[in-house]
Amino acid sequence: CIKTVETQYKERSKNCDPDDPDIKEVFDLWCVGVKGYKPGSSKYLECIEEQVKSCREKICRKDYTEGMDFCWERYKKCRKGDIFGKVTMEISWSKNSVNEIVEGNAHFTIMGFWKYKPEESHEFVKSYRPEGLQMMTVFKEKINDKYPAKGCPSLRFQHQGGGARVLTVDPNVDYLLNSCGRLSIINMPSKPPEDIAKFLPEEIKKLYGPIYQVGFCPGKVIEVEGIECAASNFPECLKYNKSIGKVTFGQFIISDDFKKGKMSGSESWISCSDDYKFNEGDIGFEIAKDKITISGEGKPNYDPLKAEGGCANGTEKIRVYWKFDLIE
Repeated sequence: CIKTVETQYKERSKNCDPDDPDIKEVFDLWCVGVKGYKPGSSKYLECIEEQVKSCREKICRKDYTEGMDFCWERYKKCRKGDIFGKVTMEISWSKNSVNEIVEGNAHFTIMGFWKYKPEESHEFVKSYRPEGLQMMTVFKEKINDKYPAKGCPSLRFQHQGGGARVLTVDPNVDYLLNSCGRLSIINMPSKPPEDIAKFLPEEIKKLYGPIYQVGFCPGKVIEVEGIECAASNFPECLKYNKSIGKVTFGQFIISDDFKKGKMSGSESWISCSDDYKFNEGDIGFEIAKDKITISGEGKPNYDPLKAEGGCANGTEKIRVYWKFDLIE
């Protein structure tokens, strides 16, 4: 089922490739014939970009997600006692400096099973190891010159890519209670024993009760293709060369309280950033909001760091949501 969905995704992705002459003809029909933009102009390039984005969002990504959900729903019935999880991160970033404007967005979704490991579990800890995780990624970033040379387009770089990947656990993190390689439910008693409770301060009593920790490290490196301007002066600035870089997707760590048997949540925040994501950038996050972290730090921890005030250069808008269900 999964292989069929992935094959269909690859085939449908070809229908959005602007380098394909047949596809380019369709896009040109809209951008030149309907919109009236001159081929090679900045408006024309923006129009083609929007057509590619619309095609991938409405056809490829939507169909892939629905197909994978269908496969996982069928597969879950065979995995009683294990945990099925789904984690999504969406991020967009922008930077407006003296000479350039940077804009980008990306997302990843990881879904799959964490298999129960009885040999690693006991009364206070339940351990689950990720097995057969799937990750879907999308990436896009472009850089425009604020003041391009006469006769030159403003676009300097543009990169986009993504796709589906199978994730495996790195041997360096493949051991008990490592949140980079396990999902752990740490089930301290819901309240201290009566003969001990009377001697404990209230802040210590609050630490009792189960928490869970889960993550995937160190992520997966994805190659991203794009174009970059050959030079900054006319007429060489009208030429674009192919560019390939690497972006790391999917690294995440979550720790939270195990509330009423639920392991789910969502968070949104803004972070300050002055970095480009293309070429060795990271699309990942860390959230620690369990009672132990909060008792020690006074507040949840976020990575990328949550902005405390205004940002001098660039900003990142981040949204994450997750859900883990025990299959009974």
